Amino acid sequence: MDKINYMELLNRAMQHLIANALGHVAERGLPGESYFVINFATAHPDVELAEHLRQQHPDDMTIILQYWFKDLEVGDDGFRVTLNFQDVPHSLYVPYQSIISFVDPGAKFGLQCQVAAEETESDERPADESESTPRPDEGGTQSDAGSSAKIVSLDNFRKS
Repeated sequence: MDKINYMELLNRAMQHLIANALGHVAERGLPGESYFVINFATAHPDVELAEHLRQQHPDDMTIILQYWFKDLEVGDDGFRVTLNFQDVPHSLYVPYQSIISFVDPGAKFGLQCQVAAEETESDERPADESESTPRPDEGGTQSDAGSSAKIVSLDNFRKS
């Protein structure tokens, strides 16, 4: 008898939750104090990102959906959004499977997702966030966001 892969089921549930939250924002806008801090693996093969941004962030990248973003399209496998980087708009496609963390500091909510090593081109851990996180003035990004949000880590549920 096959074992139930609870980690895979949990990851899919978290991806579904993220898709629903993004869908809510795409339809109605950000509610109240909410904003999203999304860290994702740029080495994931389905991530679509301008080449110069990929070179600046070869392992992971953190984006913020707060003040300025447009064209948020939420799909079954990922989302597309346009953000400003140094006052230049760029469209990004982020598959849910590439998401490392998702935080809504305004709601004090966060998820720590697990990106499978085979889903990325690099097995390295994400770079130090100070290196990979664009500054707030780069439009739609922020480096210290989410520091007070509670992160749910899958490691808490693993057997040692």
